[in-house]
Amino acid sequence: MNKKVRVEKTIDLYKIPLSAPIVALAAFAGLMVWFVVKTAA
Repeated sequence: MNKKVRVEKTIDLYKIPLSAPIVALAAFAGLMVWFVVKTAA
């Protein structure tokens, strides 16, 4: 539960700067890479 709230607050913080889409895309790409590596291993 705490992690969800924390993530939502982080997303709100990233909505402010113009680089938000880039940051979100980079974070999503990193998460996908980590997931693939974890699954493969």
